[in-house]
Amino acid sequence: MRLLAISTIVAVLAVFVGLWISEDPGAVVIQIRGLDFQGSFVSFMIVMIVLFALFYVAVRFAGMLLRSPELIRLSNLRRKARAAHAALVRGFTELSQGHWHKAEKALTKSTMLPETAALGYLGAARAAQQQGQLSRRDRYLALAANGSNDDITVGITKAQLLIENQEFDEAICILRQLRRHAPNNKLVLNMLKECFLETHAWEELASLMPALLRHKVITRQDALLMDRNAYAHILTKAANTGDDSRALDAAWAEVPAAVRHDPEVLTVYIRFLLEHGERRRPESLLRNELNHHWEEKLVHLYGLIDSDRPADQLAQAEKWLRRHPDDATLLLTLGRLAIRNHLWAKARNYLEQSAELDPRPETYLLLGKLLEQTGDQLIAGDCFRKGLGIMVHKVSPLKSLPDPTLDRSLPAVATSSTTSSTPSFDTTAPVPAGTTNDPGSNGADKPAGHHTAAAPPENLAFKVNLNVDGDAKPVGPGSAAATA
Repeated sequence: MRLLAISTIVAVLAVFVGLWISEDPGAVVIQIRGLDFQGSFVSFMIVMIVLFALFYVAVRFAGMLLRSPELIRLSNLRRKARAAHAALVRGFTELSQGHWHKAEKALTKSTMLPETAALGYLGAARAAQQQGQLSRRDRYLALAANGSNDDITVGITKAQLLIENQEFDEAICILRQLRRHAPNNKLVLNMLKECFLETHAWEELASLMPALLRHKVITRQDALLMDRNAYAHILTKAANTGDDSRALDAAWAEVPAAVRHDPEVLTVYIRFLLEHGERRRPESLLRNELNHHWEEKLVHLYGLIDSDRPADQLAQAEKWLRRHPDDATLLLTLGRLAIRNHLWAKARNYLEQSAELDPRPETYLLLGKLLEQTGDQLIAGDCFRKGLGIMVHKVSPLKSLPDPTLDRSLPAVATSSTTSSTPSFDTTAPVPAGTTNDPGSNGADKPAGHHTAAAPPENLAFKVNLNVDGDAKPVGPGSAAATA
């Protein structure tokens, strides 16, 4: 719009000037050394305009001639930049498609431009590693580090390549340096976590957990699982250090308070205390924990602890029964503790209640053995059949039947018929010959229709197998511990 207005104004002025000049065109006379040049004013202006145009073109051309080396250099730079960018795009395209050789060739061409050199070398290093050319990979990485001011990008890529090639120790060194420069970088923290998991660096992983949670690299559920994993291995290593529990206690002192209350981690600690021959402290720990945090797995473990005060254990469990009258696991534990205290009728009653609330192969196996040794052979056989029936319905027909006493969340337990070279602790005691079921019951507490129980043979005694592999699997769902 402005151009139209200006053009209109110029055209109008030109018309008026033309009309004014047409009335009196004027004359211009130029005399140089006797030569006279005469013409109209209009002709003179036209000649001057042409001469000015020629002069301007000559000056511009001369300037271009003087600046031609610089212009040629800039033109070459633009051409190289276009070629480098095109090579970078083509190289990463080939890299994404798995054409490693073509990618490396294209990406090395992209390094002719400083702006694309670092990315080109990093991409070429990845392509070289995929071809198994580690020396070329290292050379490209060194060139990328020398030609870039972005140490974080180069370091992360180098660490990624090392991790992919399972060079975890070198990757950890680089990631630790990166963490000092970028402590809040989530990718660096996550890669450190993966390296610690791969190298079984459990202490380092445990110390990294607060940062992983603070920066939301992992969820709280994942943190709980990793805490279980890490501290289970830390406790295992400590338990295998020395012949007593001092190293184990020192490791337990380093476990965060929140993790100490985790049933899986506490189970590991108690299991190793038992292995070191402690009897009273494991019972006390479990009792205190269950008084504050009721957990089925710990209730089950409480029945497997062979303390030196079985009567107190039974009394404590019966107190819990007042608050949890319908807890099948607690009733199973009470049955075990009653057997250990030679209270056969009470044990039968607890086990029958537990089986009624929650039929389990483990409960029927223990009840069947109790009835078998007290003379109730028919009822014992029925219990064994029920337990076997439950197992058959729970497992796939294509899988072998598991041990009916197997519970993968607790320490291994086996009958006395199972031989083991590791320490074991009786959880029951045989019935003295000629005794009644409960002291002071006057026979009223005997199973109906049966005579006084004879002393059960050794196979009624259950032993806690505390053999711990030095490279034990993490405690948790799917762990290799078993119960009876």
